[in-house]
Amino acid sequence: PESRLQNHLLCAQRHLRGPSRNCEDTEERSGHRGGRRRRTSARRPPYKPFFRQPSPPLTSRSPIRAPLFLPMPTSVSGAVCGVMVYSSLAFSVNNQVSLEWTTPHGTAPDGILLCATAAKHVFDPSTFVVEALEEGGSQFAGGTAQTVDLAGGYQRGVLLLRAFRGAAAWNHRPVEVGVAADVLGLDPHYAARFARRRYDLLTVDGAGASLAGVVQDPVWRTNAAVRAAASDAVVARLSPANTVAATALTDTERAAFMQELAELGRPAGNCALLTGTWKADTRYTLTFSAPNPANPAAGAGAAATGSATKVNLGWWMAPLSYAVPAAAASSAATSDGGVRGAGGMKLSGNRVTYTVRGDKRGAVCTPRATVSTTLHDACEVLAAAGMGATVAVAAGDNATACAAAVVYAAQPEATAGLGVAVSNATGCVGASAGGAGFVRSSRFGGHCVDCTNGTAGVDGCACDAARTTLKAGAVACGAPRGVAGASTTTAAL
Repeated sequence: PESRLQNHLLCAQRHLRGPSRNCEDTEERSGHRGGRRRRTSARRPPYKPFFRQPSPPLTSRSPIRAPLFLPMPTSVSGAVCGVMVYSSLAFSVNNQVSLEWTTPHGTAPDGILLCATAAKHVFDPSTFVVEALEEGGSQFAGGTAQTVDLAGGYQRGVLLLRAFRGAAAWNHRPVEVGVAADVLGLDPHYAARFARRRYDLLTVDGAGASLAGVVQDPVWRTNAAVRAAASDAVVARLSPANTVAATALTDTERAAFMQELAELGRPAGNCALLTGTWKADTRYTLTFSAPNPANPAAGAGAAATGSATKVNLGWWMAPLSYAVPAAAASSAATSDGGVRGAGGMKLSGNRVTYTVRGDKRGAVCTPRATVSTTLHDACEVLAAAGMGATVAVAAGDNATACAAAVVYAAQPEATAGLGVAVSNATGCVGASAGGAGFVRSSRFGGHCVDCTNGTAGVDGCACDAARTTLKAGAVACGAPRGVAGASTTTAAL
């Protein structure tokens, strides 16, 4: 049967190039001419079906080919992400963000790559601050919540969160800041699949959401001269010459200066790498603070700013598995006493490779229906409301002060990112238009969850047996198990 299938595939290929003989039976023998038998397709070298050969990698000279499969409307691996709350949508203001995501059904990630998608939305380790993490639960039920205890310092407080405790085994801090290429550049998949430049095939995720803004360049906040002067000052403090009791550094102070020196050599980026011990098929809600991007029209004059430039705040995530290169893992002779840590990693080394698990396009964090993503200039909002002369000018045109004044003045922009409007509704969004498949969740002030391919209940959604269950986002029931969607359990699949 396999050779017969091969012959049929070969004949189908010939038909695409033009008319040919009937391919119903390639074993059929034709008559003889001049005592010689005509060769049929059965005598050709065996044809290897396309599904047994890996596709050649795309290079800069390869033609752009259409994808073999269309994007799935929901996540096959189960990794989904949603935006639950933005505390402020004002330009340049510190924003407390709550994101909800699930890890893949069958993979416990070592890290989560989280990237901002708005243009020039960058931050550094001092401005991207993890505040709390909730583990477990679903769209309808909460899990185990933990907050960062700052009593022993920020880094130690984050490491005390259960999901971040495995970071030290990989010689990582729990939160590292950079750009997407710092991580994706060590996944061989992206090095082999591109059209003209790396990552240019990352256009949409599995749900069709745009991936524009995920891959950005690092940004230096100061010029080289300023960075060099700051580094020299730190090196001078760490100099062995500072041994006088009055100026000698304690171990804690020395460690702080070493960390400061390391940070001076790091540019700002739009991504945070969250390393730890994440569970498979588990929902997480991360609450963190990060500054919103600056108004791209700032400095062009009051008449040219504001509504003319629309910027939408957004986030993207991808679950990761870490690995140590074989050469590093096999070297047991180290100054720290041998190979140790995750994957046989040396504590004195820092070589780690990353692999994106599940869909290689990751997942855009979809905002729930009542959460706005459009950023605004708080000072212009005040000016438009007729309070510019008394408030914005008094605040010195300061974005933070203007944003606080917008909240005090109860302007609608102040609550646009909170997503609490549905709390006063009697039903879910779309229920009056036949949205009987929606279930209202009481979490985050109330939001609606689509129960399509499931049974809607009073306090949740029971998905059909052949569907996977998603524990985060705006959809409760995910992709079918298997191509035919007939498997009702993972074991059966």
